[in-house]
Amino acid sequence: MTTRHVTGLLVALWGVLLGGAAWAQDAEKEPASPYEAQFMADMIVHHNSAVEMARLCVSKAEHPELAALCDQMATDQVRDIDDMRTWLDTWGSESGGVAEEMLCPSAHEGMGGAMALLGDLEGKDFEEAFLTFMIQHHRAALETAGRCMTEADHAELVGLCNNIVVTQSAEIHVMRQWLARWFEVCA
Repeated sequence: MTTRHVTGLLVALWGVLLGGAAWAQDAEKEPASPYEAQFMADMIVHHNSAVEMARLCVSKAEHPELAALCDQMATDQVRDIDDMRTWLDTWGSESGGVAEEMLCPSAHEGMGGAMALLGDLEGKDFEEAFLTFMIQHHRAALETAGRCMTEADHAELVGLCNNIVVTQSAEIHVMRQWLARWFEVCA
């Protein structure tokens, strides 16, 4: 943990202990580090692609439990996107703000091919492909969110990253079980 992390935590704790909202507000005004700003910009794009796939799944899934999971994924990730956009607007960045070009989808272009394939599939073929793609997608998020938990400065962002790791790990577990049970595929 860096000096900045310790200082931020001490300031926030001191503010809570004194009951002074002004102390907590000062901690919230700390700009996002370049790492945090880039993480949020990338994760917004990543989550958007997951939301798109999950919404397609809601309309195409044959198993009601898969449709329900997809609906919950979309809801959770839209909430995360809203939080990250709010933080980007509120915190800005140490480098003077978050450039619009940071929200570039280039790192996630591979999901466009997945969407095209998923759009063409139906029934069990769709479900098997969706589960396979979403497990891969979640694993990528776990890697970056795990790093965020040690690199981010703002407690709110660390909490969001922890939630991504916990939630998406559980979802991977369920999706792997369904792949095995429904399609005899080990992922």
